[in-house]
Amino acid sequence: MEFIVICCLVCNQLSTIFIIKYSKKQYICIMDIFKKIKRIRTEKKISQQDVADILGITQAAYAKIENPNNPESRKISIEYGKGIARALGVSFNELFEIESPANIEEMQVEIKRLKTEISSLKEQLSDKKMIIEFLSSSDILVEVAAALRRKENPERIVKRDFNDVEGLLKEVEGLPYDPGNKESLINYIRPRLKRI
Repeated sequence: MEFIVICCLVCNQLSTIFIIKYSKKQYICIMDIFKKIKRIRTEKKISQQDVADILGITQAAYAKIENPNNPESRKISIEYGKGIARALGVSFNELFEIESPANIEEMQVEIKRLKTEISSLKEQLSDKKMIIEFLSSSDILVEVAAALRRKENPERIVKRDFNDVEGLLKEVEGLPYDPGNKESLINYIRPRLKRI
């Protein structure tokens, strides 16, 4: 997984953007941003001088920003970054590949939805595990297997046990137990299964 980290540091009132890409557990500077700046500028037929004028610097100083081999191009002030974005007619966030608040809000909504779905699925899984444990602790499966071996229809056994379980559930219905603690219900039902 790769992602971009943009650190904005304020040192002696100088805000600087350091563009770093995290990849394969090591940090590398992205020169692609500066190539992107140059690509957008040339596609829109904007001269270096036009961008330099907006930034209030010389064309030679701006050329150093676009030069990936220049150590100074590894960092630019936020003010210059905003000026370059304005000169190129793109947003600062788009130019420097920063997630916008709208995208973050959308992701937060999606994360909340997924957490709710996971919670629901965990609850369903817990219910299914309880049913499996309930059935495993009763002799219904053994009786059904025996009926199948005798080539009998196990429906009679299932109906009988279903009616017995239904009666047990009616008996349990009024009892106080914590619905969040299904073990308490299982512990109540288990000894009564012996009589079914």
